[in-house]
Amino acid sequence: MKRPFSMPVTALLLTLAATAFAGCTPLTTVQERDELRVQNVNLHKSLDDARAAADVLQSNSAELQNQVKALKAENADLRNQLAGASKVPAAPANANGFEGVSGVETESDGKSVTVRIQGDVLFAAGKVDLKDSSLKTLDEVAKVLADKYAGHAVRVAGFTDTDPIARSGWKDNLQLSCERSCAVVRELKKKGVPATTIYAAGYGDTQPRETKAKSRRVEIVVELR
Repeated sequence: MKRPFSMPVTALLLTLAATAFAGCTPLTTVQERDELRVQNVNLHKSLDDARAAADVLQSNSAELQNQVKALKAENADLRNQLAGASKVPAAPANANGFEGVSGVETESDGKSVTVRIQGDVLFAAGKVDLKDSSLKTLDEVAKVLADKYAGHAVRVAGFTDTDPIARSGWKDNLQLSCERSCAVVRELKKKGVPATTIYAAGYGDTQPRETKAKSRRVEIVVELR
């Protein structure tokens, strides 16, 4: 007949079993802990990467804003320049280059440009020596001829009124007109108009205009064709 375990022995066994169970951690719990630690490290790295990317984006955004601001300023400046340019009056379609020359009148027929200078502007009555005051006008004419009409033939024609020559010493009005046109040719040549493109002609009183003052003139004719 078996003896039952005594109470002290039974209690000891139960105590040992409980202690052994409490000191043993299940394997699944260790794996979960390690996985969580790895995830935590990865999340920290991802967070750092995200913060770095955000810093780069913020820096790029500031740079883009500065570029946009600079482009807007440049755009406004260009608009102002364009507005200013549109206010500059356009040159007339029939501009011939002599419009700014003082003391002359011009006309063009498509075949030639005529620059007309009154005789009183160039010469004293009955004289063929150019007035000092006329030299500036001829200088401006010479510049236009050189800049705009280089290579074109230029005819300098002298004209007089119909009053007969009395005490001036010239044979007739034809001679006076020729001498005056020659004087203008010499001056234009001195100012750079090539001698090969310019020549003188005298018409005397053969082509009078509406008044005697307007009849006394020198015409500088640029041949376009």
